[in-house]
Amino acid sequence: MTQTPSDAQALAERAAGLCAGIVAHADLLLGDAVVPVLEAHFAAAPSRLRGIRHVAAWDPDMPTGYPSEPGRLAQAAFRAGFKHLARHGLSFDIWAVHPQLGEVLDLGVKAGVVEKSGSWFSYNSQRIGQGRDNAREFLKQNPDMANEIEQAVRKNAAQIVEELLVGPSEEDDV
Repeated sequence: MTQTPSDAQALAERAAGLCAGIVAHADLLLGDAVVPVLEAHFAAAPSRLRGIRHVAAWDPDMPTGYPSEPGRLAQAAFRAGFKHLARHGLSFDIWAVHPQLGEVLDLGVKAGVVEKSGSWFSYNSQRIGQGRDNAREFLKQNPDMANEIEQAVRKNAAQIVEELLVGPSEEDDV
């Protein structure tokens, strides 16, 4: 989906008088090239832009036509685009399904929301799995906790950005 400044302007015109805030779409896979898109959104709605939504949902059983693929959140291009959200004071809204829980889990570790000790993952001092796959399966079976982690990750986007700027550690499952 190509985004232009006129797309952002059209969105702002439709939203005028209807809402106090806008969560717009920007293709974070553009990497650093997402900056002009963010600037266009700000130009079109300078007092309303609050965040960016990005589709990461992928499952082999999903209908075709969804613009995603496995591992999207771990791609270098996505992370390069993602780092610009905190720099612009924007929240991050994600559409993910259970195959992405491992990627959300990794973001949770970077945000300090999920604790990782050796191969164990914990949330609020509760062990949720030994190894990323087991923790992901636990979250799949416990959607309320998965949602809590996702919400906390959204609130801690700035910390995640700091971690991404440092780069992946040896423990990251990227």
